[in-house]
Amino acid sequence: MINKWLLLTPRLLIGTAILSIFAVASMGCGGSSDRAIRVAGEVTYKGQPVPYGDIVFDPDLSAGGSGPQGTATITNGRFDTGDRGMGLAGGNYVVHITGFSSAPDVTSETNSPKPLFPEKKIKKEFKASSTNEKFTIE
Repeated sequence: MINKWLLLTPRLLIGTAILSIFAVASMGCGGSSDRAIRVAGEVTYKGQPVPYGDIVFDPDLSAGGSGPQGTATITNGRFDTGDRGMGLAGGNYVVHITGFSSAPDVTSETNSPKPLFPEKKIKKEFKASSTNEKFTIE
């Protein structure tokens, strides 16, 4: 006669494994997105919108900053960290801005856009709420 616990044990293990997978998946990785703040705004160079570039928000560790890195693409002088879900937490950040004369031409290996200026680094504190910012580079 087969012990009924031997038949139940594999089912119990499989059920526990499935529940564990769902529990881990529901927690996500890297923190909760509802705590991330959205930073949007504009970037100008010599009074004109930056045609294309990147803006990166790195936590300023030297000033006690912590949290996720935020990123956005600058297009026609505008950026929004919410476009790719790459918001940041409130606190101290170093903002890295690069600007180019145009977007890269992915069909050409020789036609690279020209940098408008060397990478600009700006230290800034962000409150724990979404914000619009204007960065002016001269």
